[in-house]
Amino acid sequence: MVDRPRLQNSIVYGGVVAFALALLVPDPTGAAFVFLFPILTLMGTLLFYWTGWFVTE
Repeated sequence: MVDRPRLQNSIVYGGVVAFALALLVPDPTGAAFVFLFPILTLMGTLLFYWTGWFVTE
């Protein structure tokens, strides 16, 4: 079963980290942000859920 608070926090913090990392890419058109943000959000969510970082109970 999925641990719901752990998954919710992983999605939130994964998205925050992805947003910050996607903004670091110097691209005046914004195309890199559009492609990187969803990919980094998914990767961050999986990483935080798998490792258990940022879990509150």
